This record gives sequence, C-alpha cells and structure tokens, in this order.
Amino acid sequence: MTDSPTSRRPLARAAASAHPHRWRAALLRGELAGGVAGATASLALALSLGLLAFAPLGPEHASVGVFAGFASAIYGQLVAGLLGAAAHPGSGPRASTSLILGGLVAVLCADPALAPSSPQGVERVVALAALAVVVAGLVQVVAGALGAGLFARYVPYPFVAGFMCGASALIILAQFKPLTGITLALASTEPAVALHALQPATLFVGLATAAVIWTAARLAKGAPSSLAGLVTGSLLFYAVAWALPAMQQGAVVGAMAAQLPLPTALLALLDAPRDVIAPHLPQVFATAMLIAVIGTLDGLFAAVSIDHATDGRHGTRREVVAHGIANIVAGICGGVPVVLSRARAIASWSAGGRTRLTVVFAASFLALTLLSGARLLAAIPVTVLSGVMLTLGVGLIDSWTHGLVRRLRRRGALRDRTLLWSAITVLLVAIAAVAVGFIAAMAVGFVLSGLLFFVSMNRSLVRSVVDGCARPSRRVWGGADAQCVHAARKRIRVIELEGALFFGSAERLSEQVERLGSAVDAVVLDFRRVTAIDATGALLVERLVRRLAPTGTRVLLAGVTPGGHHGAAFEAHGAFRDAAARPWFRDADQAVEWAEHAALRSTGRSERGEVSPAEFPLLDGIEGDDLRRVVERLERRTFAAGDVLFSENDPGDRLCLLARGAVEISILSGARHRVRIVTMAEGSLFGEAALLDGRPRSATAQAVDDTVVFELSRAELDALTAQHPRLAVRIMANLARVMSQRMRETNELLRQLDDSRG
Repeated sequence: MTDSPTSRRPLARAAASAHPHRWRAALLRGELAGGVAGATASLALALSLGLLAFAPLGPEHASVGVFAGFASAIYGQLVAGLLGAAAHPGSGPRASTSLILGGLVAVLCADPALAPSSPQGVERVVALAALAVVVAGLVQVVAGALGAGLFARYVPYPFVAGFMCGASALIILAQFKPLTGITLALASTEPAVALHALQPATLFVGLATAAVIWTAARLAKGAPSSLAGLVTGSLLFYAVAWALPAMQQGAVVGAMAAQLPLPTALLALLDAPRDVIAPHLPQVFATAMLIAVIGTLDGLFAAVSIDHATDGRHGTRREVVAHGIANIVAGICGGVPVVLSRARAIASWSAGGRTRLTVVFAASFLALTLLSGARLLAAIPVTVLSGVMLTLGVGLIDSWTHGLVRRLRRRGALRDRTLLWSAITVLLVAIAAVAVGFIAAMAVGFVLSGLLFFVSMNRSLVRSVVDGCARPSRRVWGGADAQCVHAARKRIRVIELEGALFFGSAERLSEQVERLGSAVDAVVLDFRRVTAIDATGALLVERLVRRLAPTGTRVLLAGVTPGGHHGAAFEAHGAFRDAAARPWFRDADQAVEWAEHAALRSTGRSERGEVSPAEFPLLDGIEGDDLRRVVERLERRTFAAGDVLFSENDPGDRLCLLARGAVEISILSGARHRVRIVTMAEGSLFGEAALLDGRPRSATAQAVDDTVVFELSRAELDALTAQHPRLAVRIMANLARVMSQRMRETNELLRQLDDSRG
C-alpha cells in the first residue's frame, strides 16, 4: 500500500529534525524544480493568450500581446500565489477570460479614433483594455471580501459549460487566418480566390504543432506539452523555410524590447480626449464584470480540482480577493486577466513544489526568459502559436459537457426535463456567444439558468428508494451475525438523491423521510448525484437529522465529507457545526455498514468473543470425533491490523475461517489505487474459490482489526479426503451450500436494484 500525504508528514518532520541542513536543501531543490515546471507550463500559454487578446491590433503589434501575456504570467502569478489560499498556487492567463478581453479590443479597434493606424490608437486601446482588467480585479476584491464568491458554487454548470463551448468555438475560428493565410470573410464570399491564397506550409506547421501537443499530453501527462509543441513547431517552421524557400509561410512575432512590462498601461487615458474614451466606458465596465464572473467561476472550479489532486483545501474568500489584487497589478502593467489554473499548479506540484516559494521561482524564470530571450521570442512563428491556441480551444470543452452528450444519446433521455433543459442552456449560450457576443451570452445564460432552476425545483429530488437488502454494505457477516444483520437490513432505507437541494426540494424530501416513521431504524441519504445545496436546503437537512434522532431513526448523509464539495456547502451555510456529531460518510456503502453495526450493537452481539470452529457453516452437521478430526487440521493464526493475509497472484492453497476481527478483500485498480470489494466479518469464510480451482489469488486480503483466522490448507484437506472420505464429502457439501447462498444473495441484490431503477 502507498503512503498517504498525511502519513508522510510526521516522517518529513522527523527527517527535518535529524538533518535540518540536508532537509532545507532538498526542500529548496523541490521548490526550484516546481517553479521551473510551472514556468515551462506557462510559457507557451503566456505567449498564445496574450496574442489572442490583442490579435485585433494586427500582426505588426504582436509584441503588445506578448508583453500582456508575460505581465499576467509574472506579476499576476506572483501576487495571486503569495496572497491566495489555494491548496497549491499556479495562476496566469486563461483562454476564456483572454478571449473576453479580445472581444473588447476588437470593438475598440473598430472605432476609427482608436484604430491601430491612428495616432496613439494602440496605446489607448491597451489602456482601455487595462482599465477593464483593473475594474474586474476591483470587483473581485469587493466580492471576495463580502463573501459573494461563495455563491459561485450555485451558478448552474450548464451556463458555465455553454459559455466555455462558445469560447472554444470562437478561439478555433480565430485561428483560421493565422493557420491558413485566409480570412473568414474571403472564404465565405470568394472560395476560388481563398483557395488560391491558402498557405499549405503554414497550415501544416500549425496542425503539426497541435498534434505534437496532443500526443505529448497523452503519452506523458506530467510533461509541458504546450512547450514541447512550441519548440517542435518552431523548428519545423524553419526546417520548411530552409528546405522549401519558395513556399510561402506566415509571419513571426516580430521585434520586441528586452525589458519587463512596466506599470504604465493606464497613462494613455490621462491625455486622451473625453469624446474618444467616454463612449466606450459602458463596454469596458460590462467586459470587466464578465471577466470577474467568469474568472472567479473558472478559478474556483480549478481550486476544487487542485484540492482533490493535492489532498488540500482552498479558502474561497481569500482566493477571490487575491486574484482580484493580481488582476489590478497585471492590468496596470497592461496584462490580460489572471485566473487560477489547475495545469500550472499540478505541473509544479508534480515536480516537487510544495510551498508558495515555487511561484517566486516560476515568476523569476519567466522574467529571465523575457529579458534574455527576447530575440528568440520574436522569432516564434504565429502559426505555431495558433496551433497552441487550437489545443486550448478544444480543451475548453470539459468532461461534463462530453458526459452530457453521452447521456443525451441514451434511450429515454429526452423524457428527462432537467437533462434536456441543461442541453438547451449549453447550446443557446454557446450560440449567443458566437453570434452576438459574450455579454449577450451572459444575459441568455442567466435567463435560462433561472428557468433551469424552476425546472429543478419542480422535480422530485428522490431518484430511488430501496431497503438495506437491496443495497447491503460490502461487509460479509457470518454465523448468527449474518441472520441478525439480514433482519436489520429490512429496517434500513437508502434514498438516492439527484439534482439541486433547494428549499422546495429539501422540504419535500423531509416530508418523505418523516413519512417512513417508526418503520425504519436508519435512513441513508445518498448525495452522490446532488449538484448544488443552498442555505435553506442545508439547514432543513440538519433539522431533519436532529428531529428524527429522538425517535430512534438515524439519518445518515452519504457522499458528504469535511473536505468535499457537499461538506464545504454545509459548513458554509452553518449547518452541522459540531464536527464530532456529523452523520457524514464517504459513500453509501460506509453509511449502510454503520447502520448494520448499530443493529448488532443494539442486540449486544457486537461485543462477542472469538468464534469457535464448530460455529462456522463449513462444519454444520459435523460433531464428536469427526469435528475433532477437522479442528485438529486447522491452523490458528493471528494478524495485527494492517497485516496482509495473502496478496493477488499468491498461491490459492488454503481457505480461511474468520474467528475474530475483520478482513478487507481488495483489488488493485490502475497503478497504485486499491478498490475494496468486500469486508469479511467474524463467522465468515473466504479464500475458498482459489482453493477449489487451484488458480492464484485474484484479490488481496488485509486485516482491518486485530484478527484471528483458522486456516484449512489444501494439503490437510487432501489428507482428510484420503483418510475420511465421507467427512470430506460433508465439508465440500457445506462449502457448496455457502457458495450457493452467496450467489442467491447476489442475484437478489441485482434483481432488486434493477426493479428500483426501472
């Protein structure tokens, strides 16, 4: 078994105490490696996303975009990383917010007074874009300080997914000209002329860059795939130029100064005529609000993902405020919006970074790259950066959207109103973003989200209700305990929930649970499919738990943990403040197992001593001398908690009778993750399948508590068969009866589960 991060901390502290200088040197090396990894993951993105935001200025002003990307990757990452509260820092430009800023830049460039060809046009466009980023930062600071960031978790995800799909389409469309040399307008009006203007070499290099990135990401998930594509694509571009000098290719970034971005972006507004700037201020402030909302949502989703990957936990308010300050700093320096990024954070974490020092090294490395490598950056082909952007555009379509498409393909999916309305929301928001713009898309999204909320409110939260016989725990009870637990399971109800837990649905759920009355001892509410929890719903559930406890009915919450999404929601709303009394469980299996234990405790059976061999079903009907002959051939063995009785692929040369304690049977899933199959309790037997078929073990058995096991080896069974064949036949008949009973229980479980979902 692998050590958890928690179990490694005492070891790290002990090592630090024993060898402080060596430990500090190792820590510094890890932070340096993490910083370099984070910087390499940011380099190609800083170049590409800065150019994306300021592409409307034209290729001759590409250096503006380069400095904008680096301003965010250096200053923004440094400020957000040092002030934030993510489990691991790693911020910088993001495709969604950079594209929103690019939409504003395009509108500004369409004004003749601000056109790049006009006097001070570029400086004033950059200043207005910087003002939008600064205002977005101010909005985030205020929202974070007031706790408004906590409401981000209640924004319906179909709205976010639709917005990202629209951004994805716009990013991909924006790469058409730099990849092909053809404008979209020319392609739509004069196809023959457009075909003549096509640059095959440019298209080849751009698509090859994207292919390298996708291949590198698939083959080596921890590698900086964007940087690999950037380097490979650039080399390919110049190789084609050398081998085929007559072949026309696209432009390169162009000359740029070897200096850091300066905090002078807003100065161009001081001497600008009011009649030039004022008409665009409403668009600037609307863009700022959009950047603040989307940047906050995107960043908080990334923070939750980083929490899961690093076994940490972020602070929502502080994280939102930190990124607001980072956007203010980046905006003053002419940068694009700063958002927390899972890719950057995990890249530095995987390389060994563990503290905020990693962002200092990352920012320093990027600053050094800009200062010393300006000539190399100027030589990067634009088509290569378009290849990078192509992969970012495709990557914006997340796994939730792919899952939505898969669910829509299932039979009967169109009868699910919530599912259908989610798909409509995604589609219409995406279309609005592409056809009209992001501000209109946000308006459409809010309207559809309200309707989606109404649909969710009028739908039952309960997906299925089954008793404990249909959803037993993965703990196999033996002997008389099995009979007691089987009877107790009839008084357990597992209620699977699906959808949003708001005041209306929570009230109806409370009424349904209370109607069960004294017919049940435990109710397990499975939160695995719950999408959101509001304050009223959280407090109603807590009140339900307290109200039913005096009646003898325990309400258990499955899929709710202190570090999880639902647990954080309950805590944010002030529910279940007493951590020691929280009826929270990782999953429904653990909750049902607790209820089964409670049933045994109520009968006093949980305090029983060691089970004697005669009490096992394997020896039913065997008495006197025959019983003594069998017991003599059993080997009594003891194991401490955590000891392995046998492992996968070990010889299947014995079966085990569990006399005391518990044994977990698990299999290895993937490289290091173990999955529990069942937990065996006192009075049960296991290991018989491998003994009968002679094949190696298919699972690992590990003691959960201090455990006593009686083992019957194949050699002893063969000897007993030779000397007392009648007795051996009786043992094999009992074993067949035990295995048959397990098969019947499995079949009944599958049948009831199928009925409950039909």
